[in-house]
Amino acid sequence: MNKVSSVKMNALLNIIKQCCNILFPIITYPYVSRIVGAASLGRYSFADSIIQYALILSSLGAAGYAIREGARIRDNKMKITEFSSEIFTINLISLAISTIILCFLLFASERVSRERLLISILSINVFANIFGRDWINSIYEDYLYITLRYIIFQILAMIAMLTFIRSPEDVTKYAVIVVFGNAGAQFTNIIHTCKVVPLRIKFSKDLLKHLKPILYMFCISVASVIYINSDITILGYFKSDEDVGIYYMVGKVYTIVKALINAVIMVTIPRLSYYVGNHDKEKYQQLLSSLRDYLYTLIIPVTVGMFMLSGNILKIIGGNEFASGIQALRILSIAMLFAVFACFYAQSILIPNRKEKIFFFATVTSAVVNIGLNLVIIPYLGVNGAALTTLISEIIVVIVCATNSKGLHNKFETKGIIVIMIGAATIVAICYIVNCIFSNFIISTSLSIILAFISYFLVLLIGKNKIVLSLTSRKMHFFR
Repeated sequence: MNKVSSVKMNALLNIIKQCCNILFPIITYPYVSRIVGAASLGRYSFADSIIQYALILSSLGAAGYAIREGARIRDNKMKITEFSSEIFTINLISLAISTIILCFLLFASERVSRERLLISILSINVFANIFGRDWINSIYEDYLYITLRYIIFQILAMIAMLTFIRSPEDVTKYAVIVVFGNAGAQFTNIIHTCKVVPLRIKFSKDLLKHLKPILYMFCISVASVIYINSDITILGYFKSDEDVGIYYMVGKVYTIVKALINAVIMVTIPRLSYYVGNHDKEKYQQLLSSLRDYLYTLIIPVTVGMFMLSGNILKIIGGNEFASGIQALRILSIAMLFAVFACFYAQSILIPNRKEKIFFFATVTSAVVNIGLNLVIIPYLGVNGAALTTLISEIIVVIVCATNSKGLHNKFETKGIIVIMIGAATIVAICYIVNCIFSNFIISTSLSIILAFISYFLVLLIGKNKIVLSLTSRKMHFFR
């Protein structure tokens, strides 16, 4: 783990991981959603939304802080061991607090108590997340192990789902299998990370020096989870289990595609933090510019394609039962554009430069707006209202983060955007024409994706897009 691989290889590995993150749901979701049904899936998603709050409270935002600060000192064995022990100790304290609060909710809230069994099963993920210390792998950019571990456990979980999920009553089995796929990987990580950094507990006054920045990261995480999960939670209170199940499916598509695009952003954080910590401004700006070019080239066509094919996507993954979520998915496809660049400005610029206060302000503001709008809009607009509030929240975050990132990066060239927009326009035309010609949604979706990819690639090649030129020349200058 001490040998740090190239950012290009890390990006490729993380993209492979995220592609699997898309492939596995494509295989399992159509099966699970049809067998379990929207109502049972809604029960599961409500329970999962509660666990997400427990996860974020137990993590306390320490992972992001640990990656940023740990990457700066990873070459010093003594410092990184002491630092990791302090972070792990803080996480143990926050784990105890979150466990107490979760137990209280299980008995105090009637709505939460109804899903006591599902929540109890899913809570295993909370413990696994803390003891797994996956942030150590990220500090050392050990994405090969992360990717292989993920793929192995997800394959096992996928096989289990196809084998044991047979009826709507099997939603509990579904929860157990999901926990196996996630927690199993984290528990095996204990052995792997201990080979590099020992698993130790350290109670001392030195813990206090980490609390302020960690609490900022925690508040950022809380705000992010609120405007991601409050939609489902509030839908669960005001609408039916079917509505929750539909939005859960729509949100999964949105989250998975966004995660694939964000894969490159996330693997650059340790390296960017390393450059900033070592005052290497030239390499920092070079990597930042390459990352920006990648995002522009990918996010715009993906947004357009997802918007145009939203109906077919839901039919393929969930079936006709989820067709009413088409408009919500279209809204979220637009939100994805803002979400990716919010992640870029926050994680690649503000966080490595220790400007988490700005990101904190952005996320808290968006979370407050999101909750307020959810309470007002969801009772009337339901699933579409939940998607709309997410879009508004993402716009707020990107505006605040981008505005406050000025001076921390070189000016971005925008001349390549015109070529990308022309390519995106061809995607719109192709998807529309193909859908008009072919009534079979599987055929029309497949043809639309293939033809759209070819046309977009050719437009960018003719327009001399940097990413496409680097691919065709086989030099792969980006993310070295």
